[in-house]
Amino acid sequence: MNTVTHQETQAMHAVATAAVAAHELLLIPLPQLRPSSRNVRTSSGASIPELASSIARVGLLQNLTVTATSDGEHYEVVAGKRRLAALKLLAKRRKLDKTHDVPCLLVPDASARTVSLTDGARHAPIARTIRGPEPRLGAYPYGGMA
Repeated sequence: MNTVTHQETQAMHAVATAAVAAHELLLIPLPQLRPSSRNVRTSSGASIPELASSIARVGLLQNLTVTATSDGEHYEVVAGKRRLAALKLLAKRRKLDKTHDVPCLLVPDASARTVSLTDGARHAPIARTIRGPEPRLGAYPYGGMA
């Protein structure tokens, strides 16, 4: 089980905040973005259509974080792999232009893993809140629990 203490979260946040302050926000065409193998968060991809629907309704609320590739033409997404997949799904469904400019924070290669860890730690508590409230005693017939 991956757990992060409050102190570790604060330290990662401080590092990421310092890193963000020194980097630039770019608008990068969707075809130039690809997932990075250094993205530490893993996902089955099952919720990508729901995320795509949300982005279609309200827009992309958080930029992707990228590093430049050695070819100089592409960028690897080190934080935001699910958002990237959702954007590509929207483009495939023709709800978004295939060359849509995506807001991305460009970070140095050396910061990629730290930024990815920070992004993953920041999202970790969300999974618990999506699940809903804890069952109450007597919430199910015969006093059973789900």
